Amino acid sequence: MKALILAMCAATTALAAPVPKEVKRPSDAVRMQGLWAYDTYDAGNGARGTSGRWYFEKEKMYSGGQNITDKKGTPYGIVLRIETNPSQMDITTENGPVICYGIYKFDGDDLHIAYVGNGVERPKDYAPANGKTIIVFKRVSEDKK
Repeated sequence: MKALILAMCAATTALAAPVPKEVKRPSDAVRMQGLWAYDTYDAGNGARGTSGRWYFEKEKMYSGGQNITDKKGTPYGIVLRIETNPSQMDITTENGPVICYGIYKFDGDDLHIAYVGNGVERPKDYAPANGKTIIVFKRVSEDKK
């Protein structure tokens, strides 16, 4: 009887599909690395801005490079919290306190960020609101830098 059970288990196992390996997605911090540009942003109070760029490198974010080949700009610190829903981002001075509280999400090849200044409640969504800045970034490909 024991031999029959072992034979049945072996036959069943041979017919079973292989278990796929776990597909690992890069962390948000890794996905965010590099140069991102936007055409417009909405500050929620009727103010709109045009064309800008943020460059992410490790735990830093640089805003306002001088030209398409200048990846840097004004340095800021960033802290990501992926365990929250939506994912949160704090923007700090280069080595100091938090100056903006935000949320972010990846949508295909786009990066959506909504943030408010210090002292204002963190955004909960990407709907326009007074005092909330909403930006949709497109990754700048290596050949366009």
